[in-house]
Amino acid sequence: MGDRLKKRIQGTDGIRREAVSSKDDRVRGLSPLEAFLHKNYLTEEFLELYAYAHVRQLIQTSSMQPGDEIVVGWDPRDPEGLFTGAVIRGIRKARGKAVVLGIMPTPGVPLYMLYRQAKGGIVVTASHNPKDQNGVKIFLAGQGLKLFPADDIRLTEAVYQASREDLSGLEEWGGYEEAHGEAVEVFLDFLCDPSNSWVGSDGPPWEGLTLIVDPANGTYTGIAVAAFKRLGVPEVVETNGRLDGNVNMNSGVADLEGVSLITPDMVDGEVGRFTRYEAIQKVFEVGRRKRQEILSRRAQVSGVVFDADGDRFYRLDYNPIDDTVGVLSGDEIAFHQAKYLITAYPEAYRGSLFVNTIESDLNAALSAGRLGFETRLAGVGDKWILLQAILALLRAHLDLLSKRLEDARQAFRDKLASIKLRLEEFTGSGLVDGAALTALAEEVRQLGSGDVLGKDFQREIALELLKPGVIKYAIGSEESGHHITLGGLRIKTGERIPVFFGNGLKSAINTLVATRFLYPAGACSLEVYVEALRHPFKPGFKKTFSIYYTDPSKLAQGTEVWQGLIGVIRKGYQTQYGGEVEVQLKVLPEEPDTLYLAGYREGIQIAGVFGRNSGTEDKTSINVRGASEDEEKLTQIGEAAVRYLIRAMKDPDHPYARAEQVLLDLLSRIRTGSETELGAALTRACPDLKISLHRLLKEIGEKQKLIQPTLAHGTGINPTPGPGERRYELTERGRWYVNGLKRKA
Repeated sequence: MGDRLKKRIQGTDGIRREAVSSKDDRVRGLSPLEAFLHKNYLTEEFLELYAYAHVRQLIQTSSMQPGDEIVVGWDPRDPEGLFTGAVIRGIRKARGKAVVLGIMPTPGVPLYMLYRQAKGGIVVTASHNPKDQNGVKIFLAGQGLKLFPADDIRLTEAVYQASREDLSGLEEWGGYEEAHGEAVEVFLDFLCDPSNSWVGSDGPPWEGLTLIVDPANGTYTGIAVAAFKRLGVPEVVETNGRLDGNVNMNSGVADLEGVSLITPDMVDGEVGRFTRYEAIQKVFEVGRRKRQEILSRRAQVSGVVFDADGDRFYRLDYNPIDDTVGVLSGDEIAFHQAKYLITAYPEAYRGSLFVNTIESDLNAALSAGRLGFETRLAGVGDKWILLQAILALLRAHLDLLSKRLEDARQAFRDKLASIKLRLEEFTGSGLVDGAALTALAEEVRQLGSGDVLGKDFQREIALELLKPGVIKYAIGSEESGHHITLGGLRIKTGERIPVFFGNGLKSAINTLVATRFLYPAGACSLEVYVEALRHPFKPGFKKTFSIYYTDPSKLAQGTEVWQGLIGVIRKGYQTQYGGEVEVQLKVLPEEPDTLYLAGYREGIQIAGVFGRNSGTEDKTSINVRGASEDEEKLTQIGEAAVRYLIRAMKDPDHPYARAEQVLLDLLSRIRTGSETELGAALTRACPDLKISLHRLLKEIGEKQKLIQPTLAHGTGINPTPGPGERRYELTERGRWYVNGLKRKA
C-alpha cells in the first residue's frame, strides 16, 4: 500500500466520502485506510482512526494535555449514530475528553469551543453533500481556525502512523460530557446579541415580514426559528425540518446554485425543476396570498435557505409584480452586508477588506472597491477567507499593543517587533500552517497579559477590537453562500472576545437587517426595491459546468489533461475574442492545481475561465466569469472545455460512473424513461451496486445537464410514469456524449 499513499488525504474542508459500514460487502476484507484510499469509502472505523490520530497529535505536540476537552457535534445524516459514536470513541481512546453537543450547526461547535476554552472542535458532517456521504471538519483552539495544507499533511502522516495500531483493544480513557442544551443557549445568545445581529436599539426592523426557513432537514431545525422569534420576527414558518437523516433532500442551498430567478413554470407541473422543493413552494404560496400587501410595501415574504450543517445561506424573495422568486447568492448577500457596514459606519470601514474568491462575480469586487473597500481575492474554501479575517485581527491587535508599549521596556518592544515580522513572513509563505498561526496568535495574546501593561489590558484590548472598523476587515464571502463577519462572544469567564466563523444564520439575520436599513419601505417604490435587492451591483456573467465521477489526479498541474485543457481554453478565447484579449495563466498559491486562464483587455481583466477539482464532492468543474455582454462568448468557451473534460476525466471504476453509463445507454435506446424504469434497469445491469437513484438523477441531470425531465413518452416497457414520477430524456450534450462513447467502443 505504501506506494499509493497520498501526501494529503483532505480536500477543501476536511474529509468527505460516501459513508458505509465497515461490515458492508463493498469494503469487506479492507482496512479502514484501504477502504478510504483505494475504494473512496468512509467507514466508521476510519472516522475513529482519524479522530484518534488528530487528538493524539495534539497531545504529542503539547497543544493539549490528556484529559483536556474536545468539543464534538454533527448534522443529523447519521440517525443511528454509527459514525458520530466512532468519532467520540477516537477522541476518548486518544485520552481526550469528549464534550458532546449532538446535532449542532457547524459554527456552533467552534463557538462553544472558544466559550469554554476547549482544545479543539470536530464536526461530523458532509455539509451540502447528499445524505449518503459523511465527513469531518476540524477546528483549532485559540482562534477557531480550520486546518490548512501544512496541518493536513501532518495529520495525514499521523493517520498513517495510527493505522498501524489496533485501536479496538484500547480503553476509552478520556472523559465524556453532554452539553447540547448549554451550547444551543450560547449560540442563540451570540446570534441575538445586538452587536452580532445588527438589530439596533430602536427595535427590530421586522414590520410585515413573513419568513420561510429551510434548514435542509439539518442542524438549524428548530434553532433558526428560535433565533428569529427571539429577535422579534412576527411570522416564521419552518419547512424541511425533519431530523430523519434526509439532509439536503429537495432542500438547501446546493439546489439553488446558479439560479437567480425562479419563475412559476419552475415550480408547477411535472417537469419543473423545483416542483419538489418545499421552501420555494411555500414562498410562492404565502407571497401570492399576501400579494396586495407586498405591492404596497406593507408586507415582505422572504426565505432563508441553509445547508445541512448550517454554514451556508441563500435568500429568497417573492416579487408580486411578475410572480417570481428572486435568489440572492453569496455575492449579492455579501455586497448588501458590506454596503450596510460602510453606510452605517463610513469612517470606520473605509479601506477595510472585502474578500471574495475566484468563483465570485468579477463585478462584485469591482463594485465593492468603488464603495471604498480594499478588495482581495482568495482561493476556494471559507478557510481562506477566515485566514484573511484572523490576519487582520492580529494586525489590529499588534497596532493596539504598539500604542500601549511606547513606554514599555526595550525587551517588550523587541518582542513585539519580532512577532510583527513573523506575521508578515507568515502571510508571504507558500504552505499555510494553521497550527503555527494559532501559536503566533497566542504569543500576541500573552504579550498583552503581562504586568507591564496592567492586569486589565487584555480585556480592554478585546473590547477595543470589537469596535466597528478597528479590525480592517469588513466581510469575506463565497458565491456558494459562506460569509464571515466580526462577532463578539462572551466566554464562560465573563470576558468578551472577537470571533470569526462562517455562520449561515448570522449572515441571514445580518442580510435582513441590512436590506431593511438600506431600502426602507417609505423611501422607495417596490420596483426600485426589487431591482436594488436583486442587483446591488451591475451583475456580470458567471456559469459553472460540472463533470461528476472524475479521476482528480488527471487534472494535476502539468498532466496531459492539464495541458490539453489549456489548449482548449486558449483556442476558445481566440475564437470568441480574436486578438483583442491577452490570455494569461494565473498561479493561485492556495490552489496550485486550479487551472485559471484570465483574459485581459488593455491591462484590465475582463474574463476568467478556470478548471478545478472539487475538494468536497466527486466532481471537476469548469467556471466562466466575465461581463454580462460576453455571456455567449464565455458559454461557448465553457461548453468546449466541459466537453473536453467529460471525455478525458471520467473514472470508469467509480460506481456512480458505471451507473451513469447504464442510464445514458438506456435512454439513447428507448428515448425516455420513468424513474421506476430507470431504477429497474440499473438494478438489472448492476446488481452489485448500491446507488441512490435520487442522487444519481440529480447529478446526471441538474448538475451535468446530460439528461432532463420531459413530458414525452418513450418506447420503454413502462412508458407511463407512476403518480409523482418524472420521465427523463437525453439533452443535446447527453446525446453528444453517448454518441462519442459508441464511436469509441
